[in-house]
Amino acid sequence: MASEIEVQPSNDTLTFMQGGGQAGQLIRTFAWESSPLGKPETWPQTLQMLVSIVLGAKQAMFIA
Repeated sequence: MASEIEVQPSNDTLTFMQGGGQAGQLIRTFAWESSPLGKPETWPQTLQMLVSIVLGAKQAMFIA
């Protein structure tokens, strides 16, 4: 069983959520603290990286 890694917030915490047009705006304004994922600042670095890749992509993508 994999152990969970705690991510410490940094000054540029939400820079991984830049871009993405209207979809990116919806993602940035969503109340994540009310979801099972919690605040984006606490997401694992790998999830933050995937969100950044998806929002920066020129073609449609999703994370499953």
